[in-house]
Amino acid sequence: MSRLLLNGLRVRARVGCKDTERAHSQMLKVDLCIDYDMREAIAGDDVARAVDYKNIATCIRERLGSQEWKLLETLTHDVATSVRHMSSKIMRVEASVTKDVIPDVASVAVVIVVE
Repeated sequence: MSRLLLNGLRVRARVGCKDTERAHSQMLKVDLCIDYDMREAIAGDDVARAVDYKNIATCIRERLGSQEWKLLETLTHDVATSVRHMSSKIMRVEASVTKDVIPDVASVAVVIVVE
C-alpha cells in the first residue's frame, strides 16, 4: 500500500469545551496520512486514477467551517471519516489535528485512524 501525506493544512474552526472558546474560530493544523493503492495511477500516469489531494483540502476547509465541536477528538474523527469516505480508493486515513490552547504547551494534538 502506498501513502499520500498532506501535512500542515491550516484551517480555521470553532472547537472547545466552553462557549467562549467556540465563539470565534481558531487556527488548527491538520495532517493526513492516506493509504490507497496508487499502482493504476502510477502505471498510466493518470490523474483521474489518483486521489485528488486539492479536493481533500477544500472539503476539509468547508467541513470545519460549517459547524462547531466541543472536543478536538470528535472534530478529528469527523475529518478522518470524511476523508475516508471521499473515494473508494482510500483504504485507511490517519488524521492528526493540532491546536495551540495552553500557554505553556507548544500544542495539543489528537490522532485518529479510520479504516
